[in-house]
Amino acid sequence: MTKTTRLAYVPVAVMLLLALLLASFTAVPIQAASADEQATLIVQFQRAAAGPAQARARAAGEAFDLAGYTSELLADHDEFLSDLQAQGISASLVMLSAGENGADVGQLSIPAQWTFAINGMAIEAPSSAMTAIRSMPGVQHVELNQELHALLAESVPYVRAPEVWAEFDARGEGQTIADIDTGIDWTHPSFTNNPALPPGPDHPKVKYYMTYTAGATDDFGHGTHVGATIAGDKDLGYTTGVSSEIDDLGTSLYNGVAPKADLWGYKVLTAAGSGLTVSIVSAIDDAARRGAKVINLSLGSTNDDPNSANSKAVDGAMASGSVVAVAAGNSGPGYSTIGTPATARLALTVGATTDPGDNQYSVVDTTASPQHRMSINLFSNSPVPPSDPPIEDKYVFVGEGCTPLDYAGKEPVLGKIALIKRGTCTFTAKAYLAQEQGADAVLIYNNVSGELSGSMEQTRIPVGALSDASGAYLMQFVDTVTGLSSHSVLFDPNPTVLAGQITGFSSRGPTDDYRIKPDVVAPGNTVTAATTKTGVPTASMVSASGYTTAGGTSMATPHVAGASALVRQLHPDWTPFEVKAALMNTARQLTDPADGRLYSIMDQGAGLIDVMAASTAKGLLLEPSHSFGEVDSYGGVVTRKATFRIQDVSGSDRSYKLTFEPGDGKNRDGQGRALPAEGFDVALKPSTVRVPANGEAEFTLTVTVDGAQLPAGDYEGRIAATASDQTLRAPIFYRNVHKGVATGEPPTLTDPGDTSTTGDYTLDWTDVRKSAAYRVQETSQVATVFTDDAEAGLGKWSVGGTAGPAAWSRSSARAHGGTYSFAARQAPDQSNTLTLKSPLSLPAGSAALSFWTYYDTEPTFDIGYIEASRDGKSWTVLGSLDGLSEGWLYEEYDLSAFAGGPVYIRFRHETDLVFDAGFYEGWYVDDVAVSSASWTTLGDVKTSSYQVKSQANGAYHYRVAALFNTPDAKRAQGPWSNVVDITVQRP
Repeated sequence: MTKTTRLAYVPVAVMLLLALLLASFTAVPIQAASADEQATLIVQFQRAAAGPAQARARAAGEAFDLAGYTSELLADHDEFLSDLQAQGISASLVMLSAGENGADVGQLSIPAQWTFAINGMAIEAPSSAMTAIRSMPGVQHVELNQELHALLAESVPYVRAPEVWAEFDARGEGQTIADIDTGIDWTHPSFTNNPALPPGPDHPKVKYYMTYTAGATDDFGHGTHVGATIAGDKDLGYTTGVSSEIDDLGTSLYNGVAPKADLWGYKVLTAAGSGLTVSIVSAIDDAARRGAKVINLSLGSTNDDPNSANSKAVDGAMASGSVVAVAAGNSGPGYSTIGTPATARLALTVGATTDPGDNQYSVVDTTASPQHRMSINLFSNSPVPPSDPPIEDKYVFVGEGCTPLDYAGKEPVLGKIALIKRGTCTFTAKAYLAQEQGADAVLIYNNVSGELSGSMEQTRIPVGALSDASGAYLMQFVDTVTGLSSHSVLFDPNPTVLAGQITGFSSRGPTDDYRIKPDVVAPGNTVTAATTKTGVPTASMVSASGYTTAGGTSMATPHVAGASALVRQLHPDWTPFEVKAALMNTARQLTDPADGRLYSIMDQGAGLIDVMAASTAKGLLLEPSHSFGEVDSYGGVVTRKATFRIQDVSGSDRSYKLTFEPGDGKNRDGQGRALPAEGFDVALKPSTVRVPANGEAEFTLTVTVDGAQLPAGDYEGRIAATASDQTLRAPIFYRNVHKGVATGEPPTLTDPGDTSTTGDYTLDWTDVRKSAAYRVQETSQVATVFTDDAEAGLGKWSVGGTAGPAAWSRSSARAHGGTYSFAARQAPDQSNTLTLKSPLSLPAGSAALSFWTYYDTEPTFDIGYIEASRDGKSWTVLGSLDGLSEGWLYEEYDLSAFAGGPVYIRFRHETDLVFDAGFYEGWYVDDVAVSSASWTTLGDVKTSSYQVKSQANGAYHYRVAALFNTPDAKRAQGPWSNVVDITVQRP
């Protein structure tokens, strides 16, 4: 069954995450194909890809026939194409024109079908066939092909890479890093001392190269800059054209993070910075299949679907053995601005910071009393403000400053400062035009909330970036006709050194399914590294010197890719998830110097990477972050639990003290709530764990929320596991909502006995919550439509999805009443269904589905859906379960909307690509029943009992629901209790 997606299948633009090279950029969708047009469709299949399947087999100590399994997947692909033909759908496999190791496209013709990181293919078919394809057996996801667009100075020491080089003599030797981007200029002296050598085994750095778009080498500069930041090596050709400044560790500032690592280059984007999803997925699959230790993706989109082919390929590559570092995006500082593939569930997603090497200047309103000082970020390649004499003058507002018409009718900017709003054209275009008009300096202020920084070509005059707030301050002194200000400002020539801040452009979480992103942050502002000399200077990163300074999460991500390579070199037996955990557990938490508070975990994730700390970690907190997701606590008390493990990697046992460090509620959109807060309780059990040498220990985090007390909003904190020689941290997120449905444990009705001989009896119940009142209902007309206690097997049900131990089956491992239950065992990346073979016929009135359940799944990632359908094709989700039930629970769902007609029932178990599947058990269902009844409300009472008087002879059924007072003075009704029965039979 196809997984539910949150987005319409409309293609969207994806960009290289080079921050603010363009002053403003809007992702424009490709024109969607009409119903009769041919389109490129990307189809994902349910069966696991070969890479994750092989990794799981190895982890279990089992043999795995990679070639045989791959052949089976390809046979499945052929069968799928045949099935399309049988349905009358004309479809053909897409063939990619490619070139290898320096050759331009056309040398190779490669089928766009993937079996290693992702099981899928690209086909040409009518766009109108998408609906039919989604419903075909074995299909998991279908989407239109997307167009993709292009979105080191002190930064390398800032993440402490040179300390690893010096301490362990490790610089990335033996590590292969795939740079999937605009290509690499393999002739650049950062990569070779022999520019005549093409990429390949004999090249000193670029050992493999695949081109999926025209023009073999990098003609944009982005991929070269990224590759040099990852693994540029000054020893190969560091001669001219760049400063020979040496840092205090005796290492050139223009080395990459892992300067001795090998690069694999994949050119998937053109000189205009554009390409297609099919090329990116092909590159990820190929790099993972070839065994890349690390993959770098400094690209992204505004599409946030974690089930997209790009995201699922990233997940598959991680599960297959490659660490995949992905840029978060440059759509910050607003919340929920992360796009795909950064939303991939397993990705190591990277946000951007400044670094202490950045000099921050300021402009001062010298007319104001007292004087008003505003921070500015100088654009890359801007000269520093002069000191003798300093620039001090009035400023002229010229709108977006993109054409001479913006200057027409305004006060001349000759000898003054041009004030310009971000938008429409590039920063370079704005600055060059201001130079031509005679301005002494330029100030560009942001058109969205937050700070501004970015990259541009070399200018003769200082060009500074202002926040939107500082721009608004300056605008209040501007004449609306001439644009001339009444105040003068001074460019302060004395810089301050930053302590490391989250950049304004860095995209923030949460994802649309409420997960924490980014995972970590790294320097991504004013990063100096290699670039190409060939291309269009005003539309790319081309520089005649072969080096440039640039900013963006594109620049932050290669720092993390290089750091991952160093950690893998020092710990060759670690999985990608252990590398990710080490980098997150040991990251440095950043504080906003503006107010002294920690940045939100949605700004910085776990924090700034510290590759030295990650490399020397003694233990790993194996779930390096956790989100409880969106929880509706309207009027009720809700409990959520998560289980964590600490793994020793030092060979020595040690004790860890466990604490919860509450977040302070710093939140860009005003929805954050400070902790501790009334109605939000946290418990860690045990409070101390002893981890044996090379072993593991487990603990549980329990969050209890009282919805009547806790306001809706985002709450966050960090688990800290502290030993004598290290502290490991994991960020925690909880979104509390009040949607108007009271949740939590229902009351439990006590059985009143089998019979009453007087017609007078008392209904009693217990309730663990703070309920304001209770609603009691009665019926004498309960009809049992269906029951199944699993004792007779699967005869009434059909099983769909993946075969094997993860499929739904009759299980004796756990049972509620008898010997058996229905079970879907936990396994990575599954969509397994248990569906009634024949519909039930419901009478008119009210109806309910009930069952007992036990579930042990990863919260927010692995979900059990309870669904109903009239035709067995279009399904309605009645509810969902995830996390840990910690025992058998009774569940009941209203089927009244299906009364008076047929209904199918289905249980659907969806899991993500969790590699360590053995950590969770799965989902059990028992004593399934469908009943029909007409309930009558007897009344609302404030006590936990109800007196029934003078009842006539007959059989009666009762249930009760809690009622809650809510902040908006309405009564919220909670879920119904169990049903009890009694027969009145007077003598």
